[in-house]
Amino acid sequence: HTGAVLGAGSAPLSARLRPVQAWAQSRYVSVSAEPTPNPDSVMFHPASRDVLGQGTKTIKFTNKYDTADSPLAAAIFKVKGVSEVLLAPQHVTVTKTPSVDWDLVQPNIELVIGQFYAAGLKVVKDGVAERDVATSWEPGSIEAQIVELLEERVRPFVMQDGGDVEFHHFDHD
Repeated sequence: HTGAVLGAGSAPLSARLRPVQAWAQSRYVSVSAEPTPNPDSVMFHPASRDVLGQGTKTIKFTNKYDTADSPLAAAIFKVKGVSEVLLAPQHVTVTKTPSVDWDLVQPNIELVIGQFYAAGLKVVKDGVAERDVATSWEPGSIEAQIVELLEERVRPFVMQDGGDVEFHHFDHD
């Protein structure tokens, strides 16, 4: 009688799910993960997608209660074990609690980020991402030289480790 419930001659379950699986795969954005020197932090790169975009300051979220301005950070914090989210121009760095293993957390984070981008959602609300002030200094000034040094020699290495650095000000005293 169980066969009658499925219907005589109906396709096996795997055959009936193929169209759904094909649809799900086409609605998914691939996400690659890259380790950092901090064993509790991993950088995630959504394929062919910016996170905040070039020329923007990174945004750091240290708990789920401060994520109202970022639907992506809020979604990532729903993964059990996430303790911090850093949104950068080209990647997301996620820090987990030391008691949780990456083998459990990483696949869920990749899934959340991939589905988020596949759905076409905004990473942050309009007006939240701040432009980098690197171009606002007088050319040749000490500030412009410091920013250039940070951008060319320091920031790339810090970002490889999953972090970021930004210039605030220089006291001439």
